[in-house]
Amino acid sequence: MLARPRLRTKARGGSLSFVEVGAVFALFLAAAAGIANRAPLAVGCAMAQPPTMGSRALVTAQRPRKAGGAHAPRATATASANRPRVAAAVTTSKRPDLFRRAYFSFRTRCLDCDSLVDAWFAVDDGSSPEDLAAMQAATGDIVWLDKPVSARGHVSSLNRVLAATADYDYLVFLEDDFFFVRDADYVWKALDIMSKNASIGQVVFNKLYSLTDTDAEERVHVGAVDVVDPATGAVDYMLHQYVGPAGSKAWSDYFAAHPGVGSVHWPHFSLNSGVWRLAALRDVGLFETRDAFEFFHGLRYMQRGYVTAFFPGRYSIHLGKPLPGSRLGSDVLDAMYSQHGLRHSVNATASAYDLNRVIR
Repeated sequence: MLARPRLRTKARGGSLSFVEVGAVFALFLAAAAGIANRAPLAVGCAMAQPPTMGSRALVTAQRPRKAGGAHAPRATATASANRPRVAAAVTTSKRPDLFRRAYFSFRTRCLDCDSLVDAWFAVDDGSSPEDLAAMQAATGDIVWLDKPVSARGHVSSLNRVLAATADYDYLVFLEDDFFFVRDADYVWKALDIMSKNASIGQVVFNKLYSLTDTDAEERVHVGAVDVVDPATGAVDYMLHQYVGPAGSKAWSDYFAAHPGVGSVHWPHFSLNSGVWRLAALRDVGLFETRDAFEFFHGLRYMQRGYVTAFFPGRYSIHLGKPLPGSRLGSDVLDAMYSQHGLRHSVNATASAYDLNRVIR
């Protein structure tokens, strides 16, 4: 008898019980129908017609790289008519140390941010005036977006970002509790992936919604389809798989055939760090204030026919408070943090969004 697959927990969402499976399954059927009515995915090849990105076509003749090395002076990209407008944003709440690590590690590791990102934004939710002032002083090129004191919570922060980026084509979205450990052309690579498949509304930097770069996670993770570049034979990107709600027959059948840990009950779309096609997010609509809002936003995203892709690797590690039920013991996490010159996050401050959790 196969062991019941273990599910990872997902913070920032609210609670989702199996009592709700019926309602979720109905949404799943509607989402599946929406995807089925769209054109087939262009897997492993370029689309016949170059997709437009907002009012501009993606230019991929060259990969822009920043000059001067990792610690070169930062400058905002100059927008031009021959490429899409790209914004970047970070949402944070009461975790100034984690925010600084997330932001500066990404700016150091992202080799094309200075040439492709036109503007940086941030939204704080509930930090003390002293902590907020310190974050603002450390990040001179970020526009900090205000929101009413009454508009507390992650949902209002996300919707504030969407409002501020109404004139942009793409958004680099960062969570405040990830530390980036690999150099990459993050923006160019994500735009290149989305140019090959108009159904991709989001590219997540870590494959399979990973939280670490450990070998233990690599050995047991399932739940994606590799898309191979026919010219090189290498995996170009991965597409998330969603088979149905946790506990459904489709979900059980999947793990019977693919033993391991996976997020195939989690819909396409995640708030993990990545790049969003803003036309898709506007089509889906604003985030709703409700329990498990991220999960239900993902169901609406699927219902509109959009899918989520991953980079075929792990580029960042989670520094927030460890999630309940983690498969990785403290010895594994200690080794990982030590490898990257970091401390164990067992005493990390929990985000205000961690009060409720949803199974991923």
